[in-house]
Amino acid sequence: MTKVIPIAPNKHGRYYVNLPPYYLYILAIEAWLKGRSLPEEAGSLLCSKLGERENKRVEMLALLADRMGITPQALRDGILAGTIAPDLTSIVSEEPTETE
Repeated sequence: MTKVIPIAPNKHGRYYVNLPPYYLYILAIEAWLKGRSLPEEAGSLLCSKLGERENKRVEMLALLADRMGITPQALRDGILAGTIAPDLTSIVSEEPTETE
């Protein structure tokens, strides 16, 4: 069973992301070019990318919610509360069939 981890900052109110060295280097360069700290630039890039993916995320949630027999809002609420695990076996109801 997949462990569900609720979204929560550490005791200092911060979130942490582990980056491979290559991405840390290019993040440092981006931050320097824009006159920002590493955390400021990381936050800016993350917000930008999440904004770009909004339509795709809504589409994916709607598809998964439909397969799970719940509303997209219930799925979002469950994900954010940490009560729904990303378990594909619960949404795949049958084997794919070959088309002739």
